[in-house]
Amino acid sequence: MPSIATTSALARVQLRSIAACVISAASLAACGGDAPATAPSPPTVASPAVVTAYLDTAILFTQTYFYYGDRVDWSGARRRAVARAAGAQTFRDTYPAIDTLERELNDIHTYFLPPQQTLGNREDPSGPLYTPISVAITPKIGYLWLTSFGGTNAVARADTLQRLIAEADSATGGACGWIIDERANIGGFWPVMLAGISPLVTPGIVGGFVERDPKFKFSYWAGDGTAGLEVATSGERFQYIATTRQYRLRRPSPPVALIQGQFTASAGEIVVMAFKDSTRVVRTFGGPSTGATTQPYTYVMRDTASLLVTAAMMFDRRGRTYNGQPIPADQTASGPGVTTSFTSAFRPATRGDGAIEPAIAWLESQQQCRVAADADRDTPSRANDSRWRRTAPPRDARPASEWPRGRPTPWTARLSR
Repeated sequence: MPSIATTSALARVQLRSIAACVISAASLAACGGDAPATAPSPPTVASPAVVTAYLDTAILFTQTYFYYGDRVDWSGARRRAVARAAGAQTFRDTYPAIDTLERELNDIHTYFLPPQQTLGNREDPSGPLYTPISVAITPKIGYLWLTSFGGTNAVARADTLQRLIAEADSATGGACGWIIDERANIGGFWPVMLAGISPLVTPGIVGGFVERDPKFKFSYWAGDGTAGLEVATSGERFQYIATTRQYRLRRPSPPVALIQGQFTASAGEIVVMAFKDSTRVVRTFGGPSTGATTQPYTYVMRDTASLLVTAAMMFDRRGRTYNGQPIPADQTASGPGVTTSFTSAFRPATRGDGAIEPAIAWLESQQQCRVAADADRDTPSRANDSRWRRTAPPRDARPASEWPRGRPTPWTARLSR
């Protein structure tokens, strides 16, 4: 079984290949959307002007959006990038120069991906660390192992998460509480996660991000199998994803114990922030998250290589911004993936796990679980069709493809304001 990482530094390296991103419908395949992946074209010799324009696009996008751009000597950065790409005859020949440009900015959410690593051009790894599962961790408590996602079929993954929640809810006869374990969630396409776990999330605005210029502020929203962005200044909503069906919990608004650790990053941290909910009974267990609490903007190049550049600071459901720093846990707990690496023997949903046991104890102490006597529970069943309904897009949400032309967007990057 592949190990997710051995150190926090390696977690940051892995984040280069699976990261939270915001995209348009036109770019969906390039960031783990529901469109089929586009196979990268073989390198072909291009005119010097075309190759130069390719490099210029990468430099200009980075300079336009990088959140900490006022700290950068852009004249020097451009000069070095052009020198490194001297003699380039193909787009691929410019990759080392572009990659070095992004690396020199020394930012966790700023990096270059060649076509074969661009989200949507490849599938996620296999194995326990990357495969979501659900179980009845006790007779009354549901457990969801929520993993990263950067593959080619977003709707299928969101549908899978809904099904897993339904299965654990049925197995418990209506879970009195839930554990969401994100210790290996290094990020990916955040709408998949929010739409997939929407039965467990209070619907509405769940967080967002703001650029240095506060007029560019956007909110994540989720509910009833859908997820998307809202323009904070106008209230306009744009939908990214909708599941095929939406599951309704047998026990609404249950307490949630969320497990996090050093590999909980990016979109995984968006999920954590979505549960900073004053209307719900929620507690986080484990240790500090990775600290990728910044929003990268994505630009897909002509050959499907891609740039991700930190362009904004995320904020949680209560409006708190973490300034690109880790999110602390409410209660410190040990266990694999919290402050240590995962081993080949690790399996999620294992009783005795140092992070899972305190989460169970806390849930069992909550009022909803104390009163959930066996006689009060429904009879477990494999299917419960009456609790499913077809997902209906919100009436006030427009498809992402209808974003007004000429307006800056956080997903289809423009090279000027």
